[in-house]
Amino acid sequence: MILISLFLFNSWVLIDSVKVKIFLPANNFFYFKFPYPIESLEIYLPYDSLTPLAKEAIKRAPSFLKTDLFNNFLSLSYEKQNEYANIILNTSHPYLDEVCFLIAHIPPEILNSENFYPLLISENAHFLYANDTAISYADIIDYGNPQTDTNYYSTIRYRIFNGQDTLILELPYEIYYWYIVHPKISREICTYVDVTTGNPLPPPNGRFWREYLFYYNDPNYPKLKDYLSGIRTLWNCLRNDTFNNGAIGAINNWLRRVMEFRTPQRRTYQPCQIYNQHHGTCTEWSIITTAAARAALIPCVRISAYGNNHHWNEFYERSWHQWEPVNKMINDSVRYDPNWWNLGCAFNWRGDGYIFSATKKYTPHCSLKVKIYSRDSIPVDGAMVYILGGTQPVNWYTCFQTTNKNGETYFILGDTNSYDCQIISPIGEIPYTRIINFAQAGSYYEREFYLNGNMPKVLVKDTFISLIERYKLEIDFQVNNEIITNHNPDDNSKYNYKTSFGETDFFITDYQNFQRFLTNDTFYSYLTKKK
Repeated sequence: MILISLFLFNSWVLIDSVKVKIFLPANNFFYFKFPYPIESLEIYLPYDSLTPLAKEAIKRAPSFLKTDLFNNFLSLSYEKQNEYANIILNTSHPYLDEVCFLIAHIPPEILNSENFYPLLISENAHFLYANDTAISYADIIDYGNPQTDTNYYSTIRYRIFNGQDTLILELPYEIYYWYIVHPKISREICTYVDVTTGNPLPPPNGRFWREYLFYYNDPNYPKLKDYLSGIRTLWNCLRNDTFNNGAIGAINNWLRRVMEFRTPQRRTYQPCQIYNQHHGTCTEWSIITTAAARAALIPCVRISAYGNNHHWNEFYERSWHQWEPVNKMINDSVRYDPNWWNLGCAFNWRGDGYIFSATKKYTPHCSLKVKIYSRDSIPVDGAMVYILGGTQPVNWYTCFQTTNKNGETYFILGDTNSYDCQIISPIGEIPYTRIINFAQAGSYYEREFYLNGNMPKVLVKDTFISLIERYKLEIDFQVNNEIITNHNPDDNSKYNYKTSFGETDFFITDYQNFQRFLTNDTFYSYLTKKK
C-alpha cells in the first residue's frame, strides 16, 4: 500500500493512495511515480504477454490457482494461451477447478507440444467424476461455486477402518489436485498414446490411462472397475495384508493378476503400454501402480531411489505410506534398508517435475545443507544441485534440488554411503566433488561452494537529500512468496515450487536516476532496501 499526504495547516492531508497485489516475474520490475505538481500516484505494472482471453480465463479460476495459472500462461505461445483459455471459459461446474489446475500445473513444455492433445484436459476431469460413481469408498466433494465466488475447490472424502472404527476422513485439497487429478506420473508425456507402441496418438484410437485402466481389460484379464466393486474402505490400516485391506488390497491383487515381474524388451513409461505388455520390472510396476491408484481416486506417487536402482510407490491417507504391489508390501518401510541395500536417497515425483524427499522413513539418515555463492560472495538462487551416491553402479544422480533466495538447499540422505555434489548454474559450474565420506546417521553436514561468475545486481549508490516537509510518502509492502523455478533433468519439465517470504530490491530515486537504472547504469537512490 502506498499513501501520499500533503502538509497543510500543521497537519498531513491524504491526497492519494494505491493498493495493489502484483505477480512479479523473475528479472522484472514495477514502479510508481509521483509527478509533481500533479499530486497523484501513477503505477506502472510489469509487462506481461498474456492475451485478453488468457486474462478472462484467469478471472474464472479459483483464488488459489490464479497466480499459478498466470505464471504458466506466460510460458505459452499466444496461440496456445487462447486455446487453453477457451477450454477454461467453456468448462462448467463441477469440472472447472480441475481443468484450471491442469492448465496451471502441466509443464509448459507439454502444453506447447504438438504431441499433447488438449481434449485430455477436459476428459481427465470428466473421468474423475465418472469413476467416482463406480466406487463406494470415496466421494468427490465440491466446495463453493464459481458462479458466486472464487474460493471454490474440490477434494475427496474417504472411509477407512482403523481396526476398531470406520472413520470418514477428508483429503487436503492440495493432495487431491497434485496426486489424483494431475495426469503426469513421472517422466512420461501425459497424452493419448498408441497402447502398443506408447507413441502419441490422438483419440479415439489413442488412449489415456485414467479411462483405459479403469474400464478396459484384455481377454483373460480382470477389469479394475470390477475389482473395486463393493469395496467400502480405502484401506483397513493393515500392514502387508492384501486379502482384507480395502481398495489398496484390491488394487494390489489386480496388479498381480495383470502384471508379471520380468524385464521388458523395451523400457516404457506409458501406463497404457505397460498394461498392454503385461510385464515389467520395478520401473513399469511403479508407474502402472500410480496410474491405477489415481484412476481409482487414491492419491499415489512414484518413488525413485536412483542410487539403489529401484522404484516403488506411496499412497496418501493422513500421511504417505509405503506400497510395493509386486512384493505385496503395504506400509512396510523397514524392509529395504539394510536388508536389500543401504539407501542413498528416495524421492517422490510431482506431476510438474518437482521432487520431494521420502528418505526419512526408510533408513537412518543425515541432513545436508548446500550453500552456493557467486565470486563476490552473493548467494546464488536457482542453481541446480545434484547429489551422487548409493550402492548401485549407476552414473546418474541420486537426487537434486534448487537453491532458494539465500543460495541454500537441503537434502536428507541415507547413512553409511559417501556422496558427491555437482553444481550447475548460469553463472558457473562445479563438477562432481566428494562432500561426505561414509555418512553418519544423525549428523548434520554443511558445504559451501563459490562459482566463478557474478550475480546480477542493481547498480545503486545511496545519496542524501535535504528534507522539505511538504509531502509525506508512506509505503508498506510484503513479498509473500518466492517461486523457485527449474527443470527436471529427466524430461526437462519446468517446475515451480512456491515458498513463503520472497525478496525484492526497493529504491526511491528521481527521474534522471531512474533513466540510468533503465539502461543498467550506476544511479543514485534516496532510499534503498532489500525486502
